[in-house]
Amino acid sequence: MPSVDEKTPLIYCGPTLPRGILNQYTVYRGGLPDHLSKYFEQCPAIKRLFVPTGNLNKTMQAISKAGSSENVWFGQVIEYFRGGVK
Repeated sequence: MPSVDEKTPLIYCGPTLPRGILNQYTVYRGGLPDHLSKYFEQCPAIKRLFVPTGNLNKTMQAISKAGSSENVWFGQVIEYFRGGVK
């Protein structure tokens, strides 16, 4: 994830997570949400799919491109939650 300051709004571009943990396209201001820190540790790909809002279109295009880093991260998040959250 590119370096951004706490004032830069971030949008989550990954898949919607079960049980209301995190919804795709949710925007956060003031940095990454603290309630997700355990998930960031267990599945770093989740954190990588938070991008500045101005990068949304570019990121979504990359997610749809097989083999891109963003596409791999998206798949890792799906697999992590498919395996059951700890």
